[in-house]
Parts: sequence; structure tokens; C-alpha cells
Amino acid sequence: MQNLGIEAAVIASAGEEAQGAADKLVVGGVRAMLNLTPVVLVVPAGVAVRSVDIASELMMLSYYCGENSHKNAQSVIIARNETKTEEA
Repeated sequence: MQNLGIEAAVIASAGEEAQGAADKLVVGGVRAMLNLTPVVLVVPAGVAVRSVDIASELMMLSYYCGENSHKNAQSVIIARNETKTEEA
């Protein structure tokens, strides 16, 4: 792989493909990676990897939306009532 001057990359592949993708990126000169796979990547010194468990993050967002859905609904109702009052 030719060095294209790319410094950072995101790996969002199937788990079994992640290490191979990381290896190719290293050969290509990438020095920083955001890993969205469940695989722990092995890279040489000098290459930074940040791993994010995207499934857990989505679960947390879903939980947040569920916990705050009643608050959001109340805000919409209040905003509608204020608009109706202003129009009258």
C-alpha cells in the first residue's frame, strides 16, 4: 500500500476483518485509528488506537431517550400552549 499522507482512519468493519484493516492502514502510514469494532487491535509503537464500543454507546443513547421522552413531550406541550397564547 502506498503512503497517501492519510494520518487518521476509522475502522468500522466486521470484527474478523479489523486487524487486517489496521495492518494495511499502518503500512499505508496511518498514525491514528478510531476502532469501532469489538476487536482489540495490535499496532506498532507510535500508532494510536482509540476503541469505542458502538453497541454500548447506542444502548446508552437509547436509555437516555427513554428516560427523557416524558420531559421532551412536556416541553413540546408547553411550547405549543405558549404559541397558541401568543396567536390569540
